Amino acid sequence: MRESDSQKRTRFWEMIIVGAVLAVAGIGMLIYGITKNNDVEAQLESLLKYGHPDPGSIWLVIGILALVIGIGLAIAGFLITKEREEESTALPVRTFEQREKALRTRRIIGKVLTYLGLTLWALVVLFPFYWMILTSFKSSAVYNTENIPKFYTLSPTFENYVKAFTGVPLGQYFLNTLIFTVVTTALMMVVITFAAYAFGRLQFRGKNLLFTLFLSLMMIPNELVIITNFVTITNLNLRNTFTGLILPSITSIFYIYLLKENFEQVPDELYKAAKMDGTSDLKYLFKVMLPICRPTIVTIMILKVIECWNSYVWPRLITDDPMHYLVSNGIQEIRQSGFGREDVPAMMAAVVVISVPLIVLFLVFHKKIMEGVSRGGTKG
Repeated sequence: MRESDSQKRTRFWEMIIVGAVLAVAGIGMLIYGITKNNDVEAQLESLLKYGHPDPGSIWLVIGILALVIGIGLAIAGFLITKEREEESTALPVRTFEQREKALRTRRIIGKVLTYLGLTLWALVVLFPFYWMILTSFKSSAVYNTENIPKFYTLSPTFENYVKAFTGVPLGQYFLNTLIFTVVTTALMMVVITFAAYAFGRLQFRGKNLLFTLFLSLMMIPNELVIITNFVTITNLNLRNTFTGLILPSITSIFYIYLLKENFEQVPDELYKAAKMDGTSDLKYLFKVMLPICRPTIVTIMILKVIECWNSYVWPRLITDDPMHYLVSNGIQEIRQSGFGREDVPAMMAAVVVISVPLIVLFLVFHKKIMEGVSRGGTKG
């Protein structure tokens, strides 16, 4: 049922009112945040010690967001309402050029609001990374003498990156993480490929029931799985070993399901034709299925690499030997040591070094990730 002109005008006036209320609320939040946010050093100490700033800083951020969104809504509602009023006072029949102009105006307003929101969200998301990188290039003396933090530095230095590698065995942590990531990802790809092919293409008794049981395992809380794995690895005397780190991570029910869905999208005619030519299942898998499903396979590999690189709970639980620490555990070690607490720029440099590989990996393969995920969610 189409809206009448009066209903549309009412809706746009409601947009103006909501925008105005949001803007006023945003101004109030800004004032409250400013009154609660006088001590900048205390804010930084709270951020570093507890992982979040004082509530005054949070109100500042919320106030800015509310103010910008409110102003955007009010402006959009005002422009659209003005256009509607002009349409109502105009001649009953509009020319083609007038209709095109009105449509073009609405499109422009929509694009402006969309890009305004995306730009604001991008600034909120990217600002912590900018601050991390900026701090890593500040010397300890400059950082400690800044009563009011500056968003730039006139004397960048690489000294903090040297400290990051000399203050703790960061190179050893990198090597451990690289070994853990490569071996775990390779073994997992072998396991899930054969499992997905069996569930997706082979016919055997109880296949659907077995796969349903597989999927039901995803309902088990991860905490229970970690406890079971810890007891098993401890009983096998595999603590503080790469074997103990790797074994619980060489399979994934979700990735098996994702790859199985891709295998099932390949037409059955290809499988029947290959069988008529005498092709074995193994050869069909490697020569036909894997090349066709390459985007999803690449996506799974990248997601697994990111998962391994960011692993924290399991490595921290199963290893207490620094020679087997991963980079995520190394950051915690840096933070707990005097080096991390007293020299924040050096700690930020270590975080930058650890984050760069994943950022580069995502920037290079982000199209493959999007393609693989979208392809995995489409059937037919």
